[in-house]
Amino acid sequence: MGTRRTEIERHLPEEEIDELLRAADDDHRLRRIGFIKNLYRGDTIPEAADREGRSPATGTRWASAWNEGGFDELMPDFGGGRPAKLDDTEKEELLDLLRKGQPWQAQEIDRLLDDEFGVEYHSNYLGTFLRNLGLSTVKSPANASDRPRKRAEAVGEDDGEASDEAEPSRGSHERDMGRRWVVDKDD
Repeated sequence: MGTRRTEIERHLPEEEIDELLRAADDDHRLRRIGFIKNLYRGDTIPEAADREGRSPATGTRWASAWNEGGFDELMPDFGGGRPAKLDDTEKEELLDLLRKGQPWQAQEIDRLLDDEFGVEYHSNYLGTFLRNLGLSTVKSPANASDRPRKRAEAVGEDDGEASDEAEPSRGSHERDMGRRWVVDKDD
């Protein structure tokens, strides 16, 4: 590791840094405050960054931010991130629909999301979204002949024309073939 030390502004006494460490409520804050604590104790930027699992380049950015504006400049500003495609009420509505017609193929859920809520999730993310929603996968039942009718009833279709053939969705994965999604009993 490099031996060159960048002068670090001592915006706060070390005792206040310790208090900030104890009060840190997420890993982002904890790492950054820990990084400054390491610098206060004499680490080089690469050493301090390494202790926090970060690259020397990240350490250099953090040290510059600290020197420019202290704690406020050092802390991450994620801006809240991208808004969720479905709000909590819509997620509950989706769960209700899924409970009524389960089990569901991933492609069927993909179509349901588009038809009922006007949203699409990338096929690589759909499984993560469903697990976060409280669903899990089960093996295909030997006879799933009544499943299309249950699905049609769940979304208010009465024509009896529901098909058991799932149209492949955009980018569906072979590993999802033969699996069905169900809402876990605990939800």
